[in-house]
Amino acid sequence: MTAARARILAVSHDTSLYGAQRSLFDVVNGLIALGHDVEVCVPYAGPLSDAFARLGIRVHVVPICHWVPDRSNASARHWLTLVGGLPRRVLRARRLVRTQRFDLVYTNTVTVLEFALAAKAAGVPHVWHLREKAAGHPQLRSPLPNRGIVAIVRALSAKVIYNSHALLARYGGARGAKDMVVHNGLPAAVERPRGVRRADPVKIVSAGFMDHRKGLDVLLDAVALLPAAARAGVRIEVAGIVEPRYMAREIAPRLASLGDAVRLLGWVDPIEAALSDADLLVSSAREEPFGRTLVEAMMLGLPVLATRCGGPEEIVEDGVTGLLVAADDPRALSAALLRLLTEPGLLASFGRAGRERALERFELGACVRRVEACLLEAVHG
Repeated sequence: MTAARARILAVSHDTSLYGAQRSLFDVVNGLIALGHDVEVCVPYAGPLSDAFARLGIRVHVVPICHWVPDRSNASARHWLTLVGGLPRRVLRARRLVRTQRFDLVYTNTVTVLEFALAAKAAGVPHVWHLREKAAGHPQLRSPLPNRGIVAIVRALSAKVIYNSHALLARYGGARGAKDMVVHNGLPAAVERPRGVRRADPVKIVSAGFMDHRKGLDVLLDAVALLPAAARAGVRIEVAGIVEPRYMAREIAPRLASLGDAVRLLGWVDPIEAALSDADLLVSSAREEPFGRTLVEAMMLGLPVLATRCGGPEEIVEDGVTGLLVAADDPRALSAALLRLLTEPGLLASFGRAGRERALERFELGACVRRVEACLLEAVHG
């Protein structure tokens, strides 16, 4: 290994292709383009590992057990498997790190513990890239309070990267040179044709894996609150899978009252397929550590409307590149929607300004270089 090149094992918590995994995919490719030797570890085969394999990137499949699991999986059996099988899984991970002579282990998201422990056991530096909070997360079950999670993450990491200042604050704030904020970066997209689209209906897109945290119900309630004439001219397209229980309990009853105004597209890949002919992207999340889809829309010149729930405040400049409203407030969201529907010049203005901000602040190359600097400092520190 030289100062200009490192051999890195990047660890993913699963192999889907949602925001956290797409961000890892982009960073890994960026690091390879900069000359580093990067291989990837996943717990099982899937879309993410397939995407890496198509590019000729070596993928290792090593089982893990999430120490911060999804609430739906946090059964007594899960905790027994976690604790009982942890030594065996860590030994297997350490063997991979040592036999393949990696200089550094880079773990994506807080939910994976095995490779942080394996790196420690192998005497190799570890960097944790956090993209969600653990304690207090509505969809995750943390085994420890926030203070305990923070202590373990810091003890097992030479560096800790957070994808927003909001997320860093949720983990207690910076405590020295070990902590670093790196906003997610995206490749520059081809801008959509500019101009005010006056087609009827107005197409609004909401994107992502939809659960209670994403607040799709808030958006549907906001649309229902629009005056009848405005509501008749709006169509909502949801690009992403809706979590089944959330669908049954909160979304299905609202769909029944809104009728054909809402289309559930399911999984859409690439997301540009849903955004390319949209008029507006709305993120109505109750909590969002970053908000990758906002940047994806802005890169295309698509105006955005988002809630103040963490990361979006670091992406959207309110009144300049889009609008921000209070989270979990359908009336505030409805008022903002009505403003955009009745002042169409704002859509074009926000689209132009949003693209400029995305290219300036969230371009992938700059993100990768900051991650690279953090990883190399961990290796040589």
